Amino acid sequence: MKNKLLIFLFGAATLIGCNKIENYSTKLQRDSYWEVKSITINGEESGHKGQWHVSDGDIYSEVQIIEWQSVDNQFGDAIFEWQFQDKGKAYQLNYVQLCEECNSPYLDSLDEFAYSITGKYEVVKHKRNKMEFASSNTIGYNGKPVVINIERVK
Repeated sequence: MKNKLLIFLFGAATLIGCNKIENYSTKLQRDSYWEVKSITINGEESGHKGQWHVSDGDIYSEVQIIEWQSVDNQFGDAIFEWQFQDKGKAYQLNYVQLCEECNSPYLDSLDEFAYSITGKYEVVKHKRNKMEFASSNTIGYNGKPVVINIERVK
């Protein structure tokens, strides 16, 4: 009887762990507009704000996308691929350069900034309406803490 209980508990724990990534992703995708409240680098605010539009789709069969539109298009727009990892403890952001931006005037300062904050982040806060990610291992700011705070647009 004890062995059956242990097997059941192990199976339940495994299922819960596998579903964490899906739960984390669904929470980000639901009502898929998030305001970038702040991005700080080494304790200083970057000034890059705006809104993230998060794609809604199957996290297992397609790459998930964030379209970042800066406030009043001041810095332009940028695109990220994203994914929760390590049972929701980590969050990966990867800047995506579109073909029409290659060697052209369409590459704006938000594209350059988005590239430099590409990296693997620790999930510090993951609430229904607020999320926070932190990393000291990004492409452009390696060794310096980068903290991203986003809030759901209501």
